[in-house]
Amino acid sequence: FGGSVLAWSITFFTIFSLLLYFNLDFIARSELILAGIMVLFMASIMLFGAPHVSLDNLAGFNPIYSFLPYGVIFFAFVGASAIPEMRAELKREPKKLMNAILLGSGSVILLYSLFALVIVGVTGVNTTEVSTIGLGNIIGNELLILGNLFAFFSMSSSFLILGLALKWMFRYDYGLSWPVSWVLTWIVPLVIFLKSSSSFVSVMGVTGAVAGGIEGILLVLTAWYAKKKTERKPEYSIPLNGFLALILIAVFVAGIAYQFLF
Repeated sequence: FGGSVLAWSITFFTIFSLLLYFNLDFIARSELILAGIMVLFMASIMLFGAPHVSLDNLAGFNPIYSFLPYGVIFFAFVGASAIPEMRAELKREPKKLMNAILLGSGSVILLYSLFALVIVGVTGVNTTEVSTIGLGNIIGNELLILGNLFAFFSMSSSFLILGLALKWMFRYDYGLSWPVSWVLTWIVPLVIFLKSSSSFVSVMGVTGAVAGGIEGILLVLTAWYAKKKTERKPEYSIPLNGFLALILIAVFVAGIAYQFLF
């Protein structure tokens, strides 16, 4: 459509920041539509890309670099912030929460794995940071357009669901008013975006390994404390002993250290 990347980024940010002002029902309906469109685009990309997959492109895998994308992969799979919203949506059927989490997580793992397999199978060492760009460069403009639309809906979905979780945190955990919570939700990321010169993958890597690692540690400690101090029957319970808790925390700490060291 023309125009600068910065102008389009600010336009996107403005529109979806305004959408965050509305309530859960509006965002839940929007999220359902966006998620459905995103899965449709992802399936279409895999369908068109599959005939172009070359096993030679997959043969370059080196196990030495298995942990290189740790932060990026963790970033892609972090979804704990969606659980309070899932609980709100399932308030009449709370016992379905565990199955919803397992089904949602499993579906995402399967889709991401197949998508990554097709992308790398087609582009190999020419895989780009925004993978659909490299895919379009090899297969054609039609797939480039399809890939960019997928990226748009993917960012839109993440923006809304994570933005809503952050707004709720400011409101319910810190007791701020709704208008102030809404402003804080979008003003800080906007400033970081305008000031940052890091690459797309670098930002995702640090965010996933560091922020995701800290969140993981806090979740383990929260679960451990809740098991000892709970005053209500939870929707579901998971086995968690001291040894397992220490192992999980050690993994998260190691991930944070790895991201900074390597």
